[in-house]
Amino acid sequence: MNVVKRGLYRIAKVPNVIGAVDGTLIPIIAPKENEPAYVCRKGYYSLNIQAVVDHEMRFTNLVAKFPGSVHDSYIFSNSELGYFFEENNVDGWLLGDSGYGLKKCLHKTGGCLPFTPDKSAIVVTAVFKLHNKCIDDKLPLPDFTDDFIDNGDNHIRDIAPANVQTLREHIIQKFA
Repeated sequence: MNVVKRGLYRIAKVPNVIGAVDGTLIPIIAPKENEPAYVCRKGYYSLNIQAVVDHEMRFTNLVAKFPGSVHDSYIFSNSELGYFFEENNVDGWLLGDSGYGLKKCLHKTGGCLPFTPDKSAIVVTAVFKLHNKCIDDKLPLPDFTDDFIDNGDNHIRDIAPANVQTLREHIIQKFA
């Protein structure tokens, strides 16, 4: 844990930080059951995924099971990590945005998956694990152009088919 604290201090100059936590909305198709619960505050069907990263941008904790309407603070409070922080005297802070209530452990500071919520959670978990494997294997980050940068408003269904094919070919060439 001290390695993470030192690494995050070098990056942000905030002492005693053991990770950064945030939620992200992953768009999905409309589920057949409990459909309204999956509509997020932005008006589309999604999962709200909570992740914690360390100083190397490695995912150290993941919760991929809550519908998009669930608030970040609820996910944290009802996660194993949240329980751990509540029940233990953890020597360090998690940095979280305003979506998380100020607690002892927190310092306030595109596309649509065409799957059911359960399958989407499995896909997201696999992607996070692949991300960590790429870090472990020291694979270079892809050099994407601005055409492929997600500004939070884009969804896969909005990308022109030609751009998707170009992106696919770029990824294949980069890692072939």
